[in-house]
Amino acid sequence: MASPFVRLAVRSDLEPIMQIIEDARLVLAHDHIPQWQNGNPNREEIAQSIERGVVYVYVSPDGQIIGTASLVPAPDPNYDHPVRGTWSRPTEGYAVIHRFAISPAFAGQHMGSRMLDAFIELARAHGYDQVRIDTHERNSRMRHLIEKAGFHLVGEILVHGESSDAERLTFEKLF
Repeated sequence: MASPFVRLAVRSDLEPIMQIIEDARLVLAHDHIPQWQNGNPNREEIAQSIERGVVYVYVSPDGQIIGTASLVPAPDPNYDHPVRGTWSRPTEGYAVIHRFAISPAFAGQHMGSRMLDAFIELARAHGYDQVRIDTHERNSRMRHLIEKAGFHLVGEILVHGESSDAERLTFEKLF
């Protein structure tokens, strides 16, 4: 039986990616989590990231987009100077998983865990020696996925461009 797979997003994926992000934004709002409630990530940001080649989609064997995330190579200014905690390794040789979201059509099928594992393997295949990720402290679903995938809590960063509630818990996974 064929399994879902990760592929680089192309411009024609923008609409389904934005729908997944908007659905995730609604779930976060419903759960009273301020993450993504300021309009970011937005269409222009995602389109530019697709052009830069850092947006990926997780695709079912029949071609449906299950989820999306970005794998962004270092440096990431948000990650260079944590406000709390320290990284285990220097701030080089890492990639960051950003904008992780799953379509609600696949809820309850453990796709979040499978997709996160696939992105960890993608980072490893690209030669990174560590992966970093962050989430809002109240985003218990994402925190569960991150910890289940073997990431370790490092500390906290401030997300540039956030006018309020900019603190994010940071996690790392070393290879």
